[in-house]
Amino acid sequence: MKRGITINLSNKTFYTLLAVISLVIISGIAYAALNPTIPNPGHAISELQKCSNGETLVMAGGVWACSAGVTGNIQSQWSETCPAGWTDTNLTDCDSGDGHSVQEDSCSDGGSAMRLCLKIG
Repeated sequence: MKRGITINLSNKTFYTLLAVISLVIISGIAYAALNPTIPNPGHAISELQKCSNGETLVMAGGVWACSAGVTGNIQSQWSETCPAGWTDTNLTDCDSGDGHSVQEDSCSDGGSAMRLCLKIG
């Protein structure tokens, strides 16, 4: 016993349906390609650029803020707890003491959860 769906269309009906579907697809492509207005381009530059010229975006006290006096370089270190004056990025890695800073599956092998700490100085 053969199962399946059988649709019987005349040639005229099949080609008419094919022409209508093709026309809809081509019309959609032409509209998308030739439409000069973009309905929602995303964020305006004023929403993205929060700091003025000469200012740097920094995290101060757990809040992002613009600061004009930031100079120097960025220091980073992996530590179980971030020292005073360092910012905790909340990025962790389990270090099993094997000397590698490679993301491991879990800390169940005796390793400790190391945190990435940053300092601008």
